[in-house]
Amino acid sequence: MAALAFLVLMIYLPFGFDSMGHWEEWNATAYFEGLETSFRKEYPIRFFIMLPNTLAAVIDRESFLGYHFVQVAVITLQSTLIYGIARKLGVRELFAFLVAALFFAYPANDLLLSTRSVLHNTSVLYLLLAAYCALDYLATPRWRTLLGVALALFFNVGSYEAGLAAIVALPFFLWLRRGKLDWRLVNLSLLWISAAAFKLGYLLLVVTTDRPFYQSEFLDSQNKFGARFLGQNIVSTIGEVIPQVYRQTFVEGWVEAFSSLADNQWLLPTLLALLCTGGMAMYLAGRDSSLPPPSLRQVAISLGSGFLLIVPAVGVLMWLPGYNSGDVQQLYFYVSAPAACAVFCLLLLITAKLKDQRARDYALIALCLLLMLPALSRLFVQHEMYTRSADKNALFLRQILELVPRPNPDTYLLMITPMTRVELADKQISHFSYSTVFTSALSTLYADHAPADSFFCRFYHRCSWRWGKSDLFELHEHADYWQDTIVLELRRDLVVELVEDPFTRYGWDIDIEYDPSQLYDADAPLPPRANSMLGAAIRRGAD
Repeated sequence: MAALAFLVLMIYLPFGFDSMGHWEEWNATAYFEGLETSFRKEYPIRFFIMLPNTLAAVIDRESFLGYHFVQVAVITLQSTLIYGIARKLGVRELFAFLVAALFFAYPANDLLLSTRSVLHNTSVLYLLLAAYCALDYLATPRWRTLLGVALALFFNVGSYEAGLAAIVALPFFLWLRRGKLDWRLVNLSLLWISAAAFKLGYLLLVVTTDRPFYQSEFLDSQNKFGARFLGQNIVSTIGEVIPQVYRQTFVEGWVEAFSSLADNQWLLPTLLALLCTGGMAMYLAGRDSSLPPPSLRQVAISLGSGFLLIVPAVGVLMWLPGYNSGDVQQLYFYVSAPAACAVFCLLLLITAKLKDQRARDYALIALCLLLMLPALSRLFVQHEMYTRSADKNALFLRQILELVPRPNPDTYLLMITPMTRVELADKQISHFSYSTVFTSALSTLYADHAPADSFFCRFYHRCSWRWGKSDLFELHEHADYWQDTIVLELRRDLVVELVEDPFTRYGWDIDIEYDPSQLYDADAPLPPRANSMLGAAIRRGAD
């Protein structure tokens, strides 16, 4: 565990633990402040979703330090459980460690190290804990171990839905490995399937009672109970989704990993992390060198299981309209475990013809390190990208606080930008334009002096998700509204400026006396959280 923790820390140390949140973290922080955020829509179907956020808030409410600490702990525990699961399956220490290291670095998804993914990573942790407890129960049946399986599964299905398909599939693969169906396996299988059935039944109950919940628009009146999904050409869908899943898992992710070597400005810590992994592997190779190698049949079964488990591991959302052709980076959190198993088994087959076990171990370690070099490089490049993205967001928010350090009570803050959603996405701030992040961030930063409401508008197209696709002019044609509204503009160079006369600038035919200087206290000090939450970006000198 120490070696795996060091490996995770090596990815973190060059960038520190002080970058601000990217997306959902703002909504969660605002939720703890008692504000209206999108998290309230998630509670009806994800009743344990706030557990990691709560732990992060307990560590530090005034910054995002807690999120980084929780993320490091969760990822380390995930890799440790992979090692423990492999050991429970009778795998050598060396093999278990290499699989755990590959699991951590596997280039399957793009959000592994972003603090916004702490919710997804925690749900994976619950499932891995359930699998570890299940294997322990099969070895030594105890009621407390079975209770551990039940609780871990309950927390998993209560926090995220992506693991449902894997929960249903795993008992079958466990039976395939065990080779027989005894009462212990029957108990476990019923428990695992019951967990998935509970969540599906609960979702059905929520849908039938017409209670709104997160992304319930996918089950509208014309799409209830998956009608739109069932009405598709199923064969065509399978032919589209499955190749996409395997292409992302075994091709595109690795292409990105190897490409990252050309962009990696952190080669020294990358090589140090690789050296740590290799040193620990060499140590373990000497500790259990007397154990016989796995048979080709065992390797083949493990390879097939890992390869086949990738499809259920990607979850059920991949099959829904609107997901399989769009942004699916959140669907690959469960894939790393079976993918790492499959890749390691392929390496075992490559080295199987070496008769000398020491030579076979050294060759296996060398091949694993060869793959981990681009995989670790990709993590460093990603973490740098997340840090720079967070800093850009922080500088954007900091400019608002500097221009309007303390808005008057009952005033509104309206941010207008001429940029399109594509331009905003390219500058990594698009989430402000179609979610509650902008409102949540400003409400959190201003604390007791927050404006009555805040809106981020893509000019003449869309103002926050809550206003829908309504015309900006039509929404703000009433003079009494404008007299209480502070208008800011975000330019294409990411500079924020106060708009003294929005009606003249934007050609609006509104004739009122408008004086934004009366709507805020320009001499007030910056809110304290301007430094605790946004100060890291200033210190790093982000641009």
